[in-house]
Amino acid sequence: MGWQGVDPATDFRSGGLLSLHNLVWLAKHERSTYVPSEIIAAGPPAPFELIESDGDCEITLVRTYGDDEEISITFNAAEDPYDEDDFSVTTEDSSVEIEDDEEAALHFIVNVSKGDGGEMLEFSCATDGETVEVRNVRYESLSDAEEDDADLLAATYPGPNYDELDETVQEEFHRYLEARGVDHVLANYVAELHVHKEQTLYVDWISKVQGFVGAKE
Repeated sequence: MGWQGVDPATDFRSGGLLSLHNLVWLAKHERSTYVPSEIIAAGPPAPFELIESDGDCEITLVRTYGDDEEISITFNAAEDPYDEDDFSVTTEDSSVEIEDDEEAALHFIVNVSKGDGGEMLEFSCATDGETVEVRNVRYESLSDAEEDDADLLAATYPGPNYDELDETVQEEFHRYLEARGVDHVLANYVAELHVHKEQTLYVDWISKVQGFVGAKE
């Protein structure tokens, strides 16, 4: 990107001052017109708690279950939920393939740990906002390793091909997650939260870019 004038803050090669005025308008418009949905306004499904930081794309939901289980759900707001070939939903009767132009597939990780967190089940999941699809189940033992030991974690068995597991085993995993609140209600909230967080980050980005290039309101 080059400049035509002495001051690049007031003279874009392709857009000139008009591009700056458009950026100012866009920042004002996005801040004033966006209204979070009722689902977002109501907060996460109880008893989940939301953990997030301004400017951070990672979102985490946490809860406890029973006497010794800690459950966390993590996903990234920067992920494009439509960047996938297909999304399959497993029901009691069959597995239905949904084309990518019909449904979104937002990925998230469910970690279930017990006691001191020395061992954990990691569920790789996806949702279209209505259903939860389990794609992989991984067992991890952290008793002999630090949590940040990426090499050891990468060397552990990732679990079997989930699609090749017996259907009754798959159904039991779904029931296991549903009992811990990972169900269609949570799927709806995760999808709404993804949109809300991405919009929040987008508006923040516009404001920062506006300030960087020197556009004045």
